[in-house]
Amino acid sequence: MARILYGINGEGMGHAFRSKPIIDELKKHHRIEIITSYKAFQMLSKDYRNIHEVSRASMIYRNAKIHLPLTVIENAKDLPKSLKSLAKVHRLIKKFKPDIIITDFEPFTNIAAKVHKIPLVAFDNPSVLRKCRVDVPISQYHNFAAAYFVCGCMVNFADYYLLTTFFDVKPKQKKVLLFPPVIRKEVLRAKRCKGRHVIVYQTGHNYDHLIPLLKENPKQKFIVYGCNEEKVDGNIAFKPLGKTNFIKDLASCRAVITNGGFTLMSEAIALKKPILSVPVQGQFEQILNSINLEKRGFGEYHKAFSAEIIRKFLKKLKKYEKNLSKQNLIGNTMVLNKIEEIISSLK
Repeated sequence: MARILYGINGEGMGHAFRSKPIIDELKKHHRIEIITSYKAFQMLSKDYRNIHEVSRASMIYRNAKIHLPLTVIENAKDLPKSLKSLAKVHRLIKKFKPDIIITDFEPFTNIAAKVHKIPLVAFDNPSVLRKCRVDVPISQYHNFAAAYFVCGCMVNFADYYLLTTFFDVKPKQKKVLLFPPVIRKEVLRAKRCKGRHVIVYQTGHNYDHLIPLLKENPKQKFIVYGCNEEKVDGNIAFKPLGKTNFIKDLASCRAVITNGGFTLMSEAIALKKPILSVPVQGQFEQILNSINLEKRGFGEYHKAFSAEIIRKFLKKLKKYEKNLSKQNLIGNTMVLNKIEEIISSLK
């Protein structure tokens, strides 16, 4: 039995969704203490007692883009909170004495592992940008540079990098290992079928622009998630996350319209659902996901939505379904086995 300190980035839910199935298996044989923040803490604190909240690293958006200077300034303002959080992690390490630290893009556990000379395993997706050779379009060099900088601030001292991806990239170092995405148990257990509706997941940046375009496809039923209301408006049903069965709707949809977020893309691919992706402008990780989604034939990448793009996408679903039917991109067991192998090597 090992003592594991597990750090999870709290910005968004993707990190928590990826880490939870791994934690649930590891805790059967090991002692685990969890460090996280914000949304991840709100969700995971319902399931785990051994969880500790720290301050979060904020991303500042302007005009639907990450604003790097403002992001740096805002996080600099929170430096006193960050120092308190680092001290909190330090005290926990002194008390818990972990044998190993696992971090899913959580910066305090990354720093603490270096300071305390504890073996560190990075288990995430964004680190692909730093630790693998990726094709960067010339027009995206500035966005890539910003994402590269952010990734370096989050994770930079790992002894192993266990990185999840649904597309092919080449690692730069031997300590970088690639795996298919880790999918939460609820998605794996969902009953998959092909219904009549299309899932639309949007949070803010394209929301007001997209709704009129959906109405221009009146014969298609859409279920829109990401708003804070529950209502029906013509061919569109609006549902808030957390209060309705998103996974059931996802498993039974025809297709998915979303940004370039890795987690939803991975879950849709696991459920064999074609994807129309318009990534958040300036967020290179999402742009990279969307470009490679199209390269693999799982759906389409566009820089903006239009009613015509949506219509044409829905007419080509059979082609994408055929490509998806050949895939089994689920890495839960492989990742867990590798973590156990690393733990065993420490003894």
